[in-house]
Amino acid sequence: MGVSVTDAGPAGSGESNTAVKRVLDEVLSGLRKGRYVPGQRLVAAELAGKLGISQIPVREAIHILSGKGIVELIPRRGARIRALSTREFLNVLEVWIGICRLNYLDAAKVLSVAADRQNLSAQLQSLQDIKQAIQLAGKNRIAIDFFNSYVQLYDICAEINANPYLNSIRSPLPVELYYRHVADFLPGPYWEEYITNISSIIDAIAAGEPAQFTDIWDNHISMITDYLQSELEKRQ
Repeated sequence: MGVSVTDAGPAGSGESNTAVKRVLDEVLSGLRKGRYVPGQRLVAAELAGKLGISQIPVREAIHILSGKGIVELIPRRGARIRALSTREFLNVLEVWIGICRLNYLDAAKVLSVAADRQNLSAQLQSLQDIKQAIQLAGKNRIAIDFFNSYVQLYDICAEINANPYLNSIRSPLPVELYYRHVADFLPGPYWEEYITNISSIIDAIAAGEPAQFTDIWDNHISMITDYLQSELEKRQ
């Protein structure tokens, strides 16, 4: 889940929208995979050449990303991936923690109903697949893979909830940019705790245990927010 063409405003031609979407996907997937990093310039001619399109949809996509806080436009110098300030980073963190908690808690509540579980076998399998991906990323100590799987967890739980409002809240957040920043210093010394906690969170959701989820989640968030605050203070 990420920025969509329709987030930007009135739609143009289908062909134009497709080209814009390709640029959006290229930049967002590039952030997730490390091809693009905060501070890196985005050159319209290079993106157009790489994707085999004109520079017009590239510029449109860059303006969409600018509106979402992922890219910043620099007069006479083009555009670059934004580097979040400490305040911006903490603001995104606070909102993301809040909507994740709501999303995961609601998913656990849905899965606590036997009749609902029967219709969600594919999503339950996806939860286990994400758990395995998170554990593998932890074993290999690849932070960005860990956090990319975590974003997938949000999307699967939103499917379980079938709540369009959770998707609409998620869409404007620059989560890909946030995790590109956070992967620089998390999980840090807490890899084992991270793997254990997120695996237990997934297990509680899948088991339909809202109270168990809440206890594990609140303890996990307390641990990471304390560590993040400490690390950010050191880096200022």
